[in-house]
Amino acid sequence: MSRARDFADLAGGNLEVAGEGILRLHEAQLDTSVTIPTNTNGLCAGPITLATGVVITVATGATLVVA
Repeated sequence: MSRARDFADLAGGNLEVAGEGILRLHEAQLDTSVTIPTNTNGLCAGPITLATGVVITVATGATLVVA
């Protein structure tokens, strides 16, 4: 990816890395329920919004950090 690529090009939920691997862009709303399995970690830049009916399940022994 070009260093000069505009961050707006990465909008829309694309989990592409920008800025030579330093920045990761993502949408601010989660539209699908997700489970973080045991012995794994999840990280999300907040604030985030959960769509109606969407659930984040953090299993025993797992961690979710919203930074």
